[in-house]
Amino acid sequence: MESSQMTISLLTMGYVRILGEDELQEILTWVDQVPITKEKKNLARDFSDGVTMAEIIKYFLPKHVELHQFSPANGTFTKQQNWAHLNRAVLAKIGLELHSDVIHALAQCQPWVIENVLIAVRDKIQDSSQTPSSGRTAVDSHRVGDYNLPPKRSDMIHNSYDKQQQDIIEKQEQMIKMLSAKVTKLEQNIRLRDKRIEYLSNRLTALDRAQADPLPQSLQNSKMTTPAASRNLSSQRK
Repeated sequence: MESSQMTISLLTMGYVRILGEDELQEILTWVDQVPITKEKKNLARDFSDGVTMAEIIKYFLPKHVELHQFSPANGTFTKQQNWAHLNRAVLAKIGLELHSDVIHALAQCQPWVIENVLIAVRDKIQDSSQTPSSGRTAVDSHRVGDYNLPPKRSDMIHNSYDKQQQDIIEKQEQMIKMLSAKVTKLEQNIRLRDKRIEYLSNRLTALDRAQADPLPQSLQNSKMTTPAASRNLSSQRK
């Protein structure tokens, strides 16, 4: 029986469906039965280049996939090329098509995208009349582990709230330190200004006193002596 064509698009969906805990555990268990070449660390990153998805489909549908056509990649462009080829050459055979926006999201490791794609791939594989009942072809596996179920959503929300609160506290503490440093600087400037004002005030006071006080009598007499008197005084001394 030929399966109907199914297209997955974030643009048509408008959102990425967040899986419930039971549904997520079910799809992770399904993935864990397949030996893959990558060490299982992070679901979105492990599937981002399309190679792991090719290995899974190869395990269930050996004739559909040529693994040598897919190379592990780190760059987004090469990851998208792998997914585009997988989309045309493999997924189309089982009645599944990924929109370009989904391929981009997969290469970017956006959350919950690969989980939704895995469910669609699993359903198409199970519906396919070409699924062998025995003699599945397993790929060479260097490291095999299990994908752990993420924390409960309530825990995630709680942890996220705690982290947000901690971030707010840290930002407030940084703001307080910055404001305290500014206050200290302002206080120093005020003290310097007060000292400058005090110095200038003392100078002005001294000048005012100098202008107000009369000259000593001897200085006044010397200023009042005429030139002729000075000459007579000088001749008398001689």
